[in-house]
Amino acid sequence: KMGIGFVGFCYSCRHSLSCFTEVLRAGCCYCRPEGVGMNEIANQTVLKALDEAASRVRRNLSSFTYECQNHSSVNNSYPAVENNQWTCGFWPGDVCLAYEHTSDPVFLHAAYSLCESFLSRIEQKIEVDHHDMGFLSTPSCVSLYKLDGSLRARRAALLAADQLLTRKAHFSRPGERWGRRRITASSSTA
Repeated sequence: KMGIGFVGFCYSCRHSLSCFTEVLRAGCCYCRPEGVGMNEIANQTVLKALDEAASRVRRNLSSFTYECQNHSSVNNSYPAVENNQWTCGFWPGDVCLAYEHTSDPVFLHAAYSLCESFLSRIEQKIEVDHHDMGFLSTPSCVSLYKLDGSLRARRAALLAADQLLTRKAHFSRPGERWGRRRITASSSTA
């Protein structure tokens, strides 16, 4: 398998990781037991964890095939929302990882459906003027393109990259973020 892992965090200690697979194998170097190496966990344990993760994704497909999860819980549940939040890329990333592990076409269908909302979002410029474009497009559109060669996913990812570059051109001074330029005494006279 190609391994579509992306930057994430250790679920135990929240240390930044380069690939979610590292967490499934033995946690990160900061929280795994002394003397436990990355290759010392049994392959069967990893497969069992991946099976459980895919099962959880499958259970949530009925609620989140055509909509995204809210960025935070409401009464201990994550309601479905339109694709207009900075966290909306994470769920399609989980769906792509589940498809990579299982090859079940139900996950691929969901990934394509969600990707269409990302293409629509970037083409219509809905909530895209921020620095989190990578969080939106990498786990969703880039992953789908790498998994299945979707040209629409590729287009959405490239448009998102272009959008992010516009921020570099317009907001390249320190302190400029969240979609607005911070006005300072020196910048107000320019």
